[in-house]
Amino acid sequence: MGFNKTIFKVLGIEEEESTRIFLLLGMGFFIGIFLATLDVGASTLFLNNFDEETELPLAILLSGIFGIVATAIYNYFQNRISFGTLAAGSLIIITIILAGIEAGFRTTDDPLPLYFFAFTFIVPSNFIVLLIFWGSFGRMFNLRQAKRVIGSVDTGQLVASIIALFSIPLMLNYLDHTQDLLFVSLISVVGYLLVFLIILQKRLFIKGDKGKAQSIDYSTIIRNKYIALMALFVIISMIAINFVDYSFLNVTTKQFTEKELPTFLSLFEATVVIFSFLFQTFVTDKIIATYGLKVSLLINPLLIALFTALAIPIGFSLGYTGESDTIIYFFIIISMSKLFLASLKDALDGPAFKLYFLPIDGAVRFDVQTKIEGVITAFAGLIAGGLIILINTVNIFSLIHITVFTLPILGLWYLVTRKMHNNYKNTLQSTLIKNKKQNEIVAQNEYSLDRVLENEINSKAEDKVIYGLKLMEKLEPALFESTIVRLAEGESGKIQAYATEKLKTLDIEFERGTEIKKLAKQAVQDSDDSEVISVPADKLARLSKSIKVSDRILAAKLLRKLINDRNIFVLLELLRDIDPRAKMEAIITARKVKRPETWTVLVELLDSPTYCNAASSALCEAGERVLNHLETAFHKSGQSDQVMLKIVQVMGRIGGPHAIELLWKKIEYPDKRIVKQILLSFRYFDYQAQAGELANLTNLLENEIGKNIWNLAALIEIPSEDKRFNFLRDALKEEIASNTDSIYMILSIMYDPQSVQLVRENVESGTSDGIAFAIELLDLFLAPELKPKLFPLIDDIPIQEKVRQLQIHFPRENYNLIQVLNYLLNKNYNQTNRWTKACAIHCLAFLPEFRISRGLIAQLFNRDKLLHEVAAWVTFHKDRHAFDSVAERLTPEIKKYLEESIENNRLQEGLKDGYFLSIEIVMFIKTLPMFKDIKGILLCDLADKMTNLRLRSGQKLNFSASEQEEKIVIVADGEALLMNGDSEVMRLKTGDVFGNVFSLDERIEASHLVAFGDAVVFHLSVFDFYNVLANHHELAQRFIKNIYKNRKQIIS
Repeated sequence: MGFNKTIFKVLGIEEEESTRIFLLLGMGFFIGIFLATLDVGASTLFLNNFDEETELPLAILLSGIFGIVATAIYNYFQNRISFGTLAAGSLIIITIILAGIEAGFRTTDDPLPLYFFAFTFIVPSNFIVLLIFWGSFGRMFNLRQAKRVIGSVDTGQLVASIIALFSIPLMLNYLDHTQDLLFVSLISVVGYLLVFLIILQKRLFIKGDKGKAQSIDYSTIIRNKYIALMALFVIISMIAINFVDYSFLNVTTKQFTEKELPTFLSLFEATVVIFSFLFQTFVTDKIIATYGLKVSLLINPLLIALFTALAIPIGFSLGYTGESDTIIYFFIIISMSKLFLASLKDALDGPAFKLYFLPIDGAVRFDVQTKIEGVITAFAGLIAGGLIILINTVNIFSLIHITVFTLPILGLWYLVTRKMHNNYKNTLQSTLIKNKKQNEIVAQNEYSLDRVLENEINSKAEDKVIYGLKLMEKLEPALFESTIVRLAEGESGKIQAYATEKLKTLDIEFERGTEIKKLAKQAVQDSDDSEVISVPADKLARLSKSIKVSDRILAAKLLRKLINDRNIFVLLELLRDIDPRAKMEAIITARKVKRPETWTVLVELLDSPTYCNAASSALCEAGERVLNHLETAFHKSGQSDQVMLKIVQVMGRIGGPHAIELLWKKIEYPDKRIVKQILLSFRYFDYQAQAGELANLTNLLENEIGKNIWNLAALIEIPSEDKRFNFLRDALKEEIASNTDSIYMILSIMYDPQSVQLVRENVESGTSDGIAFAIELLDLFLAPELKPKLFPLIDDIPIQEKVRQLQIHFPRENYNLIQVLNYLLNKNYNQTNRWTKACAIHCLAFLPEFRISRGLIAQLFNRDKLLHEVAAWVTFHKDRHAFDSVAERLTPEIKKYLEESIENNRLQEGLKDGYFLSIEIVMFIKTLPMFKDIKGILLCDLADKMTNLRLRSGQKLNFSASEQEEKIVIVADGEALLMNGDSEVMRLKTGDVFGNVFSLDERIEASHLVAFGDAVVFHLSVFDFYNVLANHHELAQRFIKNIYKNRKQIIS
């Protein structure tokens, strides 16, 4: 068992993949023997029996024809019959042909036609067996598995080829004739067929052949400039390769005897394979990553041009025919050309050229790739053979002139490569432009609450529209008013009825009503100008000071038409009214009259959970005039974080040059929450940074990349098999997702947002092609200094490799578990959020080797309840004496609270002991369907506002009349009955949530909650809930999705 695990580890495979891998390695082994023996055997037989100068070009020509026919037939049938049938049938045909050749050797007196045919059979058979091998590989693994095991499978095939090629000289000592190598190739193809039949019998293909792939015809390839250039690149490069092959085979026959020839060819081919393998393993990726695709494709023609330029004078001066004593020098330089050309074609040109298929439409990409790498490649061999025949028909031309003609072909290769790369960049750019309009809506909707809500209002489902309106009324009151007026004139009866009913409760309907008219008539009698409607200030003052709430509400409404310098004080008093309804009407009035005198009070109300959304809306309506006032309030000594965040949010909503200027002044603010809100504000109105602003954004971007790579490294250092660390691992994943969001948000401000959105979509597709395409898109517009920092982060490589590549820019050591947790514990809030920090502290309780540290003790004095509570819990359970010692330094109130919180909370029972710390409240609500996939840091803001209440059996939680709309209840343990008077409304079990904000249906009336047995209940004000939603658009977006998803599950 231990040996098996070692083998699996070496190959980089999982145990359940072992059967597929070993069968593929078996296929690769037989392919290696087949390719090596057929190539060396057939080539030797041809060269020893035919004139390479006159008959080799014809053989190359026919080889190309056979290749075209074979690949065209294969391409035709691959969309019409199953892959298993096609592959097995193709292998049987190859077996029959080889068996026929072998039988012919033993029965015919003149084997020369068989030698000729065997040589022309090399190209088509190579095409088909490789298509079958990689087709099988692609159908046996999904993309993730394929990327992980492809190295092992590819290496297995190369090793088999090397073994076979080095074995041929030894085999020749035991074989009577060179033609017996073809018998070995026959045996190997039979073995290949048997392994493939085993794969079919075991049903190891995970992808069925259902449906037909889309295809395009060759005329479309010619008409498409980019694809045509790719085809031309293949044709020109293959002509050059065939010219070099022709020169190599000619000069080789002059250098070696018939007996030496197969040994040399086998050893030379083995050297090519080894060189290709080493180059591909250690050099290819670095060249492509460092110098790009164009340079990668230009290396081969430039290098071969150098050898060819040397070969021409050497051949003319030292000789190139068999009669020359110094032909060895010409042979060496041609052999070097062949070695580099053949090895680099597989090791460098192949991987680089595959990336040029990425901009092609995915629906036809596979078909284009098959045609170019199959039929068109074979067609290139036909052209090459024809050209060589044409050249040889001219008497004055000889072998050296083939080398001379290779130079202009290499020049064409160079020019076509450059032209193709330019079109590649243009195609990528066209892809960006084509996707801008499509992605514009997506980019806008990601960063603002009002657009999230507008999405719901634009839904075709009436329930979704009405629910969106309910949220909009609380979160975006100004937007709600304009929307409700529009919908009141709509066609949907249910929505129109709801909108009309709402209009009656708003000041819009009031202004159409009769209350103002009555007072206006009285005012007209006392006025000299009958067109001026006014109410004396003293009358308004009396109304505003009335003990009746309705009078004060009326005063607030009257001021919307009658506000002036003499009665502004009345509005200011009403803005501080003790009754929520009167105060809310006053805020609405302040929003409509836009008087500067009200702004100070409105800013103060930004700190109120009940009124902050209405106050924020009022300040937004004031427009640019309020910006300087907001700037002053932002820098006010002792200003709360909540108000500063709201101020930045309001500035972003107002927009305009002055708002942008004020926001830019805060871009280096120490609190990352403020900076993130500034960035969100920029994205709200699609601001594009100017040249002088890019430096600050680059610093922010690099900071986010650094945090991302640190968290990725931490993620793999925390054991995934231990469930006690699941919450911490999830917290780190959420941090990584937040870092990633910030990276794309900053890029969207620095560069075109639609281009960045397209990059993100391709990265998040999770496919290797998509990620490679995304990197190529980024390469078009990303600043050069950012490429080595960002590309490894988004590239499809293991985390360890990401960390290694970014080590020079973002140094980081490897840590053990204790070290990682301690670093998370002590990192500042700009590097790690409070939820991740709390989870790290929580994990320390389960590590026996951890000893109480000063970093942990310091958290007991943290003002954040979430952190000092969990730190006290860990300290209490790890070292009671240390806890008692530290607790003496705490205030009596905090000490008593902590002792009560942690004493009954059992370490090993987790969430099952019925006692909940703040961190456990978050852990619990993360498991509820209503809060599924919502980040822990957002739920922490909700948990801060929750009250944890233990109820004995029969004990009540009353909802007063004024609180009926303001209560959200979560049953954390036990059961409870929701009552309305003496009537039972519903029974709530553990995990159930009650609150009208969670319902798409009619509201549920309830007066109190009764514990059915002992129960634990969390409850919070609905205004607190709305406040958290307003601060986090992503929370609102996810919450709405969960509401609809839960509704569908209930219905189903």
